[in-house]
Amino acid sequence: MDDTLTLQFVAEAMSSLIGCRVVATESEGPALDIDLVHKYCLFKVDDNGEVVKRPRFEDHDCFRPENCEYCGQRHIRQEYEETWQGSNDMTQIFFNIFGESRSIFVDLNSTVLRLRREIQERLETDEPLSLRHFGHPLIDCRTLGSYDITQGSTIHVSHRLLGGFLGHYTIAKSFLKPQFDYDYTYRRDNGLHRRGYERYHLPIGWKKFGLNVDRYGDYKWLGTGLDAWPISYHGTDGDAAGSIAVGGYDINKGKRFAYGRGIYSSPYSDVAEKYSKEFTFSLDNNKYKLMFQNRVDPTDLRKENQDKYWITNSDQNIRPYALCYKRID
Repeated sequence: MDDTLTLQFVAEAMSSLIGCRVVATESEGPALDIDLVHKYCLFKVDDNGEVVKRPRFEDHDCFRPENCEYCGQRHIRQEYEETWQGSNDMTQIFFNIFGESRSIFVDLNSTVLRLRREIQERLETDEPLSLRHFGHPLIDCRTLGSYDITQGSTIHVSHRLLGGFLGHYTIAKSFLKPQFDYDYTYRRDNGLHRRGYERYHLPIGWKKFGLNVDRYGDYKWLGTGLDAWPISYHGTDGDAAGSIAVGGYDINKGKRFAYGRGIYSSPYSDVAEKYSKEFTFSLDNNKYKLMFQNRVDPTDLRKENQDKYWITNSDQNIRPYALCYKRID
């Protein structure tokens, strides 16, 4: 694919992953954050072996009564109507409006909508408010914790201006890193490839587009030596990936079992492929499967089911550096 076609393909692929429109353009608009996409597609398990419910990935008003014109879903405000009463995990943050700073105690697992309503009550106003953190607008359906809001953080509040949002995210050429592109369609895996102290199982039959990883500052983790992080894959289909999070089916016990708390991926592309997202590219009308290729910090890595599943405690220790894709014949 040429550069223009590649960017269009990745934009449509990302749209299918997050359920919101992504546009390939150099023009002004809210830029798509690949780390946020990655976290959205990762699957976590809690202490009880249950899949952790993730917030919806949207950047517009999700609570209109009709189907949303951007993602086609019908959103119900009650889904995000929770209370902070009785919570034992309250954190003090601040909100600033017109230069005046006030403190407020919040549950970081709560939604932006809950915070917005609390601030409206404090200000005794029904006017729509815009909330921002480090210059980024906060979206009602997402949790405060998903924006890395912590103890002492300041939320900037202003009166919301109607209109102005384009209704989509944008990606530009800088979103990609072509030097990481590779075609494994007809490669053979001789078993000799390694990253760090782990074997690198090549994603035979797949192609990949490299993603920009300059934000991490250095490339040691992305090298080929012993200090490099090993490679894993994870599928991107939210409906299918729940089964990888609970570890699959134990034939001997006849029931599902969990491998414990953490984030699940696999060193085998054929395992991740079972949970990969399918989408149709508009310019060739062909169907493709999608999965991420990651590097995993070896100091935060636990192996289960004969190395079939890798479990990482922190999403900071699993980094995406390529989007793998395969045409479905």
